[in-house]
Amino acid sequence: MESHNKFFKILQKKILQIDSLLKRNLNKLNIFNYLDKKKNLKKSNQFFLILVFFIFLISVYLSIPTLYDKNKLKLEFENQISQKFNLTFDSLESLNYQIFPKPHFVIKNLSILDNEKKELAEVKNLKIFFSLKKFLNPKSIQINSLVFENSNFNLTDKNSDFFIKLLDNDFLNTTIVIKDSNIFYRNLSEEVLFINNIKNIKYYYNSKKSSNTLKSNNELFDIPYFFELENNKVNKKYFLKFNLKDFNFKIESEHNHVTKDRNGIINFFYLKKKFPIKYQLKSNSLNFQTLEDLLNLNVFSVGEINFKPFFLDVDVNLNEFDINNLFKSNSLLVDFLKTGILNNKNLSTNTKLSSKKISPIKVDNFLVNFKIEEGLINLDSSQFDWLDYLNLKISNSSIYVKNDNLIFDGLITIDIKNLDMIYQYFQATKSLRADIRSLQFNFSYNFDQENIKFNTIKVNNIINENINSLSGKTFFVKDNFKNQIYFKNFINKFLKAYSG
Repeated sequence: MESHNKFFKILQKKILQIDSLLKRNLNKLNIFNYLDKKKNLKKSNQFFLILVFFIFLISVYLSIPTLYDKNKLKLEFENQISQKFNLTFDSLESLNYQIFPKPHFVIKNLSILDNEKKELAEVKNLKIFFSLKKFLNPKSIQINSLVFENSNFNLTDKNSDFFIKLLDNDFLNTTIVIKDSNIFYRNLSEEVLFINNIKNIKYYYNSKKSSNTLKSNNELFDIPYFFELENNKVNKKYFLKFNLKDFNFKIESEHNHVTKDRNGIINFFYLKKKFPIKYQLKSNSLNFQTLEDLLNLNVFSVGEINFKPFFLDVDVNLNEFDINNLFKSNSLLVDFLKTGILNNKNLSTNTKLSSKKISPIKVDNFLVNFKIEEGLINLDSSQFDWLDYLNLKISNSSIYVKNDNLIFDGLITIDIKNLDMIYQYFQATKSLRADIRSLQFNFSYNFDQENIKFNTIKVNNIINENINSLSGKTFFVKDNFKNQIYFKNFINKFLKAYSG
């Protein structure tokens, strides 16, 4: 028992020694930690002071422009903008300096002037960015970017090339950006023809292509489009890209800008098909024709556009044409006509589309005469022959939008040449085969609904009351008239009504 107690005393003594040793070491460690923390805190404070001092120096440096003489700075900006961009403003009086997000000057409510010192554009907000390398005084400051916001440009025939001429400037170390603005195209009477909404335009130098480049996202008649134009001064050529994504339609072209008369090739892309067209641009006209040997689509067209006054004259010849393409509710043509772009009083066109072969029906001498006169669209004088059986002509026609539906109204005159063959084709009942030499009726076709209505039907120039019982009724072309059996039954129903 005594030995047992002695063992525990010795063990207790050793534990106390170990505990004492641990306490001494921990105290030393705490001192070291304290010293280390104090040292780190000192370093942190030094770093913070250096950072604050550095920020202070930057702020002072960036605030130097606030000390400029505004009159000297104004003159320097006017000279640089004139030399670098060939732009003239009415006034640069309200110069306000802003550091964030990047040092620049802001000028509000000024005007761009043309060569005759007349107002070309109203600018709500102009930002002038400059190089941060050297700007200790107004004379050393170098403009590297102009940003126009909420601007309205007024263009006429005299200055319609304003945006293209900007590409002639040197954009090697500079850019121009135009945001959220509008272009008002006006005639000589200052009437607005149409408004182009600018989402974003940027002028810059493309070092890979050695070209001044204009990239633009716009909207015209609520239709978005992308436009890119390159001015390559080395090759002395313009390269153009135009894209209507909503219509799967693109244009690409290039031409030489040295000679006054410019020749080149425009490539049209639609639904992955390429349509190259050769053109010659003169001072007041544009002549063009398709390159039939490159198309493999049996399409040939030739035309001319006169600019003053504007008039488009085009002849398109097709070896084969599907007439259903004219009447599809989702066709590119229908969508384009519904935009209202062509309903412009200053627009005049005469486009002729002819084809040797028409499907799905057998017709000859097919001609669509598409005219626009003072913003009104018609297909007057359009016609075709059905074999040697009859001739159909359209007159008093009009194409317009009503309740967001595209409507085609007009008068159809049918001159019958071979009545017996017509009766035979439609298997008309012999007792109903009346002597009909001509038909005339008004019609209204709805492209969106794909239906048609007939009114005021004349047979041999006489209105027949029995036949006019069909007037005003709606016939669905999509479901019925494309069905040959239905169409034959309709003809027999017509003959029965005529016979009384």
